[in-house]
Amino acid sequence: MSKFTTPIAYSDIFNSSGHPLRQDTRTGIAQLAKCLEEGVISIFLNELGGTPLFDKVRSLTSDPLNFKDNLQEIMPLLRGYFYEAGGQFHHKVLVLLATALLIDHGYQVELERWRNGKKVDVVSTDNHWIIECGDTSPEPVIDHLYHSCDKFGVLPYQELESGSIEMFVFERGQNWSEQRVLKELYPAIYKGTSPKSATGA
Repeated sequence: MSKFTTPIAYSDIFNSSGHPLRQDTRTGIAQLAKCLEEGVISIFLNELGGTPLFDKVRSLTSDPLNFKDNLQEIMPLLRGYFYEAGGQFHHKVLVLLATALLIDHGYQVELERWRNGKKVDVVSTDNHWIIECGDTSPEPVIDHLYHSCDKFGVLPYQELESGSIEMFVFERGQNWSEQRVLKELYPAIYKGTSPKSATGA
C-alpha cells in the first residue's frame, strides 16, 4: 500500500517536506495537470528496492549517527557521492538512494549537474534519467523531458526505515509531440524554434 495519498496530491510529489516553497508553483502544476490529462506526459509511482546496492544503502538508515562510517565499508565511491550531494542529511540519503538505484541498473551517475539551465540532483551520463530528491519545482519537468532526459524522477521525503520507498516517475505520454509541447506550452520558444539539445547544458 502506498504511503502517499490517493489520488496523488501534487504536494506529495513536489513539497513532501511541507515547508514553504521558494517560488509559486501554480503555473508549473497547471501545465503538468494539462499534460497529464491530455496524455502528453505520463506519471507512475514506482516502489523501489530489491537491488543490491540500493538495499544496502537503505539498511544503513536505521543508524544515522554512523551512516557515513558504515557507508565507507559498503562502497567507498558512495561516500564521495554523499559529500558531493547538496542539502541536509535526509536529502543526502535520498540522493544516495537514487544514485545506488541507477548504478544497480547499469548507469553511470553524476550529481549536481546542470541540465536545461537547471542544476539537478542526480543524472545518468547517457541522459536517460534525471532524479530530483526532496522538495523540487514542477516547472522544469516538461522542459527536461523535451531537452534533457527520457525519464524524470522525483524521490520525495518519506520514512526510510520502514515500509516501501517510492518514487514518482514522469515520462513522455502516448500523445507526446515535440511540436505540441513547444506550441501549446512554450509559445515564446515555438516562435523562435531552435534545434533540440540532447545535453541541455
